[in-house]
Amino acid sequence: MPFRFTKEHPEGPSLVRSRIAQLPTANIQPSLKGVTFETQTLNPPHAVCALKHKDLISGKSLADSVHHNGHRYIVHSTGKPFMAAEIQKHTSVPGGYIVHLNIGQFIGGTAHALKHLEILPQVKFGSFEARLLRSFHLYFVAIWLKSDTGEHDDLIYPLPGGAPAPFIAEQLYTLHDFRSNIHSLIQQRQIAP
Repeated sequence: MPFRFTKEHPEGPSLVRSRIAQLPTANIQPSLKGVTFETQTLNPPHAVCALKHKDLISGKSLADSVHHNGHRYIVHSTGKPFMAAEIQKHTSVPGGYIVHLNIGQFIGGTAHALKHLEILPQVKFGSFEARLLRSFHLYFVAIWLKSDTGEHDDLIYPLPGGAPAPFIAEQLYTLHDFRSNIHSLIQQRQIAP
C-alpha cells in the first residue's frame, strides 16, 4: 500500500465499539436501519486535521497550518462503510477521550477515495500517511497524503461535497496548487486572512 495510517490508540477500537453499543435501537437514523452493529469492522484510523487557512496563506507550511483533532475510523458492516467514529482527547470526561459518531456523504466518500488513491501513479510509487483535512469555515474536506519525503511532495484529494470551487472533487492537487486554490477560495468568499 502506498500510504499508511496514523498509529492507533491502544484503546481506540474498544472505545469506538463501546460508543456504538450505546446507540439507541429505537428511533435510529434511517441510514442506519438494517445495519448489523455486531458485525462491524474498523478501518485503520487516520488523523483528523483542521485547516487554519490564515496560517497557510501567511506562508506557513501545511503541517504548521493544521490543528490535530484526533483520529477517525471508518466503520463497516457487511463490507459497506456506514459510519465514522472520531476519537478526541478530552480532559473533562472519564478516561480522557470522547468518541463522536457521524454519518453522511463523507463516510462513503472517504472509503472510496482511499481505494481510488491506491491505484493512482503519483500515489502508488510514493510513501505517504493518509489524513483527513477539513475546514468547516471553507466547507472543505479532503484526504491529505502527507509525504514521507518532504512537504513539497504532499498531495491533497478533495472529497465530493467538500470541494468548493475552484477545487474539483476527486482531483489530486499538489501542495502548490492546493495553496493557490485555497487563496482563491478565500478571496471569493471575502474571508479576512
